[in-house]
Amino acid sequence: MIILSSLPAFGFQTKNVNVGSSCKYGLHTLEENINMERISRIAGYIPIIGTIMGCARIWGVLVRSEHEKLPNQVNHIVRGVMEVCCLGILLALIDLVVTAYRECRARYLSRHAELRHASS
Repeated sequence: MIILSSLPAFGFQTKNVNVGSSCKYGLHTLEENINMERISRIAGYIPIIGTIMGCARIWGVLVRSEHEKLPNQVNHIVRGVMEVCCLGILLALIDLVVTAYRECRARYLSRHAELRHASS
């Protein structure tokens, strides 16, 4: 399993690729967080709704206090601008490629760890 240190701007979270504990929201479980993030990303693909989601994403990044800032906030702003410009189809392709890459990498790392453990 790969644990990302902060909420990623691109790609979907899967069971093999999860966000670290510092990014959990309130009392929600990790599965609820994954579903909420998935819904907000998919809504960003739809032209008019995507414009609203993009504005909300940019606003959410800009109003965070210094203590709450995401290390990848520039990526979130870029995604928000792409959503505002109705580039949802392009975002869908990017998200699918990034998700597939992370999933393959997580599987490779877990298989590599198993082989290393077995050979010890």
